[in-house]
Amino acid sequence: MTTETPHPWENPNRPPPSTPRNLAVAYLLWLPFGLAVGAHHVYLGDHRKAGIWLVLVVLGVILNLLSPPDMKFGALLIGPVWIWWVVDAFLLPGRVRRINEALVKKA
Repeated sequence: MTTETPHPWENPNRPPPSTPRNLAVAYLLWLPFGLAVGAHHVYLGDHRKAGIWLVLVVLGVILNLLSPPDMKFGALLIGPVWIWWVVDAFLLPGRVRRINEALVKKA
């Protein structure tokens, strides 16, 4: 009997959502809204990641607005968010599958 270990970035204590998650919806939220506000994380129930995402973006924009024109310090925060956004494109199928499997086990 094997037990599936959660992804290291996921919170194993978080209960699964009450309804199954759809991969197409996750990608539709990821593409236009994911980069700005982390909407795909909210949809998948990971509010902590969505909060971190939003804080990084807001602080990055504020730093860019306050930086001298030739130095954009906000890129130090927004750059990693861009990378995280691209990585999420590859992680979404596994996250949706694990959430839906946990929902089936809960039932």
